[in-house]
Amino acid sequence: MKKRPEPARPPHRDLMRLAEAAALVACHRRTLDRKIRTGELPAYRVGRGVILVDLNDVMALVVRIPAAQPAPRPEPGTAA
Repeated sequence: MKKRPEPARPPHRDLMRLAEAAALVACHRRTLDRKIRTGELPAYRVGRGVILVDLNDVMALVVRIPAAQPAPRPEPGTAA
């Protein structure tokens, strides 16, 4: 009888519920639901109703907005 290979173990993940993840990045839970439906955010179902997301995947959605560059200041003593 052939022995079945053991399933590969996934790498360690920091999984959390959607409400926790939404609070962490200051967005609504529905926003994360939409990201899951569109495929932008991978999710994991545990049991019937618990959906978990990886903290790293959620943080990857957070994008830094570059600060606006201040207007150049005129040199002292010159007319603006």
